[in-house]
Order: sequence, then structure tokens, then C-alpha cells
Amino acid sequence: MSFGGALFSSSPDELADQNAWRTPPSVWAPLFDHFNFGLDAAADVRNALCERWLGLGSPIWGDALTCRWVDCLERPSLDVWNNPPYGRGVGRWVTHAAEQARDCRVVQLIFTRSDTLWWHEVALPEASEIVHIRGRIPFLGPDGELARDKKGRPLSAPAPSALLIFQPGDHKLRISSWCPGTPFYDRARC
Repeated sequence: MSFGGALFSSSPDELADQNAWRTPPSVWAPLFDHFNFGLDAAADVRNALCERWLGLGSPIWGDALTCRWVDCLERPSLDVWNNPPYGRGVGRWVTHAAEQARDCRVVQLIFTRSDTLWWHEVALPEASEIVHIRGRIPFLGPDGELARDKKGRPLSAPAPSALLIFQPGDHKLRISSWCPGTPFYDRARC
């Protein structure tokens, strides 16, 4: 499986494959230690990182773009993790995350796409922090193993990634960078 053109496709089969990409432990573990995640807002049974998750087959709600995420949290004081399907529809996910942050903190992993309308009209004015991730993230396949190309070489994301952090009432934008695998609170040393 490769990122190839499937990232920017919207056919149902390819969209299902996009949902199968897992966030690697080098990214997830430091974030999990720093935030209080109670919901994975873009998952399926193969890649959910929280006990409570939204997506195809979820016992809570199937379509994360049509519900209030705070209503899906066990407690409103918990944070929401969101690694949405990558493709042309990611702007809808960024917009929905910003809207949901009226009631809860949302941490969203996306490609850095400063050439898009949603980056300038939603991410920049609404995020409380944009954290640029150093290097390219090596995502995991549906089996939990490092994704590899047809020649067996490890695959990394085809574009740089960032975390958008949306928080209720906090729209003073801070920009930082972070090295996956290091403590998230220690971003200045990256």
C-alpha cells in the first residue's frame, strides 16, 4: 500500500484504505502523555487510539462530521484526538474541529497545507497553536506494521505534517515545532 494518488481520491474503497493508516507510536505516545484524550474522532475498528471513537463501525456514532464531539466524550473535560482521512475533504475536518473546539480541546494531525483556503480561513484564525512536526511521519498500515512500498522500503508521509490545536476561547495563535518521540511539553528543544 502506498500513499500515491489514493490520498487525494474520494472513491469508497480508497477512502476505506485512508482510514486504515495508523498514527505511529512516536507521535501518539508523547501526545497521549501530554493531553487527556477521551475520543478518537476519525477512526475505525482497526486503528482507533482511544476506547471511545467515531467512524465506520463505531458503537457511538458513524459519521464524525455530523455530531458534536463533546457529546461523545465520557466527560466534557477530556480532549479529542483527530487524525482525519487525508484527501481533498480534509478542509471539512479542519472546519468541524474548529467548530467543536467551542466545547472541548481538539488536537488534529494534518498535512501542512499552507496553499489551501482552509489553512488561511480556518487553521490560522481559529487554532490556538500550530505545531510543525520535524521530518516526515512514517505511518503504519492497517496491520500495525510500518507501511512499506512495493520494494519493501519504509514509507513516510508525502508531505510535512502539523498539529492544529483548537481550544475553547483561545484564538491567540502560537507556532512551534516538535520532534516525534520527544516529550510534547519540551517542544522548544526540538
